[in-house]
Amino acid sequence: MRTRGERYGARRLERELSTRGFSRETVETALAERGPEREEIALSKSLDRAWKSNARLPSRVRRRRVIDSLARRGFSPAKVSEMIDRFEKKLQNANDNQRGPRTVS
Repeated sequence: MRTRGERYGARRLERELSTRGFSRETVETALAERGPEREEIALSKSLDRAWKSNARLPSRVRRRRVIDSLARRGFSPAKVSEMIDRFEKKLQNANDNQRGPRTVS
């Protein structure tokens, strides 16, 4: 789980462990040990990778494909959407800062 846990969300890990015959208590313990901060880090890394691989697509299509891709990896679509919003805002702020101050004529 340690190596796969870095690429997948809790839903996917839960499904895989259950499929492999682990008891419900064992699965819950393993996911509890992972913690929400590791889930956030895994989502961030996966989002960055998926966002770059879909860079040539129009914005709405790109967003939909990234959400779908990460949902298949076991991340919550709501969490993915929330992180994309933060990601886009951060990119927008970075672009605004590169342009410099605006002048009024």
